[in-house]
Amino acid sequence: MHPLMMLLMLAGGHSMMSVHGHSPEKVPNKVIDVRYQVCPVKGGKPLPKIAALRRNRVYHFCSRECLEAFNKNPRPVLRKIQGPQEVALRTMNPDGLDPVSGHPIKIRRNPPFLVRGDTITFYATEDSIGRDGDPDNTSPTGSHSGDNKNNSGVCH
Repeated sequence: MHPLMMLLMLAGGHSMMSVHGHSPEKVPNKVIDVRYQVCPVKGGKPLPKIAALRRNRVYHFCSRECLEAFNKNPRPVLRKIQGPQEVALRTMNPDGLDPVSGHPIKIRRNPPFLVRGDTITFYATEDSIGRDGDPDNTSPTGSHSGDNKNNSGVCH
């Protein structure tokens, strides 16, 4: 084969990989679930299914309105948290792949995730949340889809 032809094939293959290839991004492997008895916004009981991920910490709220208040201005909300217990979560898919679809997770877009007990699983889409089964036979403690600052939402 002509060297120029081989070079073009290699260059073409490389450009195709950069355009179409999707390598998994690194998902956070050190995530803390911040657990407390009173919602820092309205004072209700924090619900495991209404939570946000901010700076690798999961925060729970008693209502969607409280979650939205946190997303708009997290600092004053964080100051009101009383008696937090911090629990280190084990990331179930550190390979960065959605356990349901096998697609790479785009961390820059704040992927949906699900906390079960002391574990966290990240997903490529909200449709995948919890569809990988519940290996520990525990109920979910939160799932989230995010905006640009926080990863937040309601469990599906």
